[in-house]
Amino acid sequence: MAKPKFDWRAKLDVDNSVKFNALLAQVSKYEHVYKGTDDPQMIQLWLGMLEIYKKQEAIAKRLDELERRLFVSSGKKRTGLISDLENY
Repeated sequence: MAKPKFDWRAKLDVDNSVKFNALLAQVSKYEHVYKGTDDPQMIQLWLGMLEIYKKQEAIAKRLDELERRLFVSSGKKRTGLISDLENY
């Protein structure tokens, strides 16, 4: 007798379910890459990681730009600004 599959997605809270479905929608853009392959689920997993990595790179780039603007406009060196924030 086969063991019933556990529906882990049904156990997600609403917020995480929305985020998960958004990630699935992003990965589905690559259907032409994984469709017809021997292991599409593994490829989907790697493509999901790629999408997350791309988001992380975009955030890091924006953060670097914000830091650059902040340090230039304040006239302080980064270490001085960090020290001020830590003392706050």
